[in-house]
Amino acid sequence: MKLSVDVSTGERNSLKSWKTPSDPSIGSFYAELKFLTISEVYVWSGNRPWWRSGPWSGQIFIGIPHMYNIYLNGFRVVEEEEGGSGYILFTNADQYLLTYYVLNHNGILMQKDWIEDREQWAVTWSSMETECDIYGKCGQFGSCNSKDSPVCSCLRGFEPKHVEEWNNGNFTGGCVRMIPLQCERNGSSGQENKKDGFLKLTTMKVPELAQWSAVGEDECEKPVLKELLVFGLHILFGDWLHVMEWKLD
Repeated sequence: MKLSVDVSTGERNSLKSWKTPSDPSIGSFYAELKFLTISEVYVWSGNRPWWRSGPWSGQIFIGIPHMYNIYLNGFRVVEEEEGGSGYILFTNADQYLLTYYVLNHNGILMQKDWIEDREQWAVTWSSMETECDIYGKCGQFGSCNSKDSPVCSCLRGFEPKHVEEWNNGNFTGGCVRMIPLQCERNGSSGQENKKDGFLKLTTMKVPELAQWSAVGEDECEKPVLKELLVFGLHILFGDWLHVMEWKLD
């Protein structure tokens, strides 16, 4: 199974959904490999992103929970040249297991395995485990936790951009900063001595346009703090701190 993209020619090999469960004509969802700073798999609804896998680590997509060891021999992302051409390939590590991937009419990417003793296909993985898997569910600077009610909250130091919409369950407007960054403050703010810093977050899907940086925490913070209009998201993997950064609008 192979999904490919060639940016120079515009040719793409995508996985497309059916229109309805009984209508096999092309639906509104499609899945494809996208070459960003680090490659990811996206599901699109028309021209809008609907789901993303998180960056490819070289072995797994780090935004997909429970990518067990069987996958490590199955998925391979190959970049053929600089500029966004390449493909993702899947071959099952267990040659006796029949597996295929399908994108259903609701935009849910699923893995189905053949269960021999039942003589039927069974869904063994789904891209939409909770509503928090929906792209941008809580908007900019919002955090989604399916165990909370409501599922969306603002990151520390932020508040809903549109309070009435937020209280009515529409979280797409996201959150805005409550206190300006140090570089945005003037001398009359009375907060000159308060320094900008970082907030460590766990179990979060890292942002788009992420970059790997295998350096210590101190080595990371110093150069980043020089760019005061950069928000840093720190994810700790073992002894290394991988820093994912994106600039504020």
